[in-house]
Amino acid sequence: MRQELPVIDPIAAEGRADDERSGTLALVRLSAELTTKSRGTRRRFTRRLVENIRDAFRAQGLKAEVESQWTRILVEVGSSVDVDVLARIPGVSSYSVVEGRCSAKLDEIVELGTALFRDRVRGHSYAVRAKRAGDHAFSSFDVQKELGAALNPGARVDLANPEVAVDVEVRDL
Repeated sequence: MRQELPVIDPIAAEGRADDERSGTLALVRLSAELTTKSRGTRRRFTRRLVENIRDAFRAQGLKAEVESQWTRILVEVGSSVDVDVLARIPGVSSYSVVEGRCSAKLDEIVELGTALFRDRVRGHSYAVRAKRAGDHAFSSFDVQKELGAALNPGARVDLANPEVAVDVEVRDL
């Protein structure tokens, strides 16, 4: 089980802003064993995983808000230190702490990504990796190209072995 680097999580849901979330948000990826199951079995196993996540946080005396989606589970906890509980839960492939959220508009993604990662990539090699779920007016490649171009001054692109990875997930919530 590995912890991934922080991600930017642009969202397409109306009326859901950064300030509505008071804690730390983690994006949980399901293990391969869950993703290969039939639709009904996967739904049942995912519900069990959500309960296991809630139980694990409760056992540590921590409060966690857990929201299940088809390919990801969102977990909101009090602090980034609390997120480490996820590393001990079977069925969790990996997780990332979400560093920023914005609407699913390419210009806003580039603006937020530049603000979050400009200083981290300066003087280093980097790669922008984007994934999308849902309908958007742009492709994952557009996100990679535009954000990469915005981050390029003072840094160099290395897609094979970057020192800094900028991971972006665009999701319809």
